[in-house]
Amino acid sequence: ILFSFAYFAKFDPEKDAKFRFVNPMPHEIMNLSLREHPAFSYDMTPDVEEGDILIFPCWMLHYVEEQKTDGPRITVAGNFYEVLKE
Repeated sequence: ILFSFAYFAKFDPEKDAKFRFVNPMPHEIMNLSLREHPAFSYDMTPDVEEGDILIFPCWMLHYVEEQKTDGPRITVAGNFYEVLKE
């Protein structure tokens, strides 16, 4: 796998669960005052809207928060692979 993606086919940023990336830096060695800076936070939420696609390296840790509203939230996710020719 080279890259992963998430396409937000039906998504309301005001009410739907957020897609989040996790900072892989060990949390126990971080200075707590640095956590206030976005680059050193535990995780980050990209600013996405319906119709957007995120393409990111497959090794990036990510998750989606729990959907707490009624109604559909449609996201298409997958991976891009390299096909090797002999």
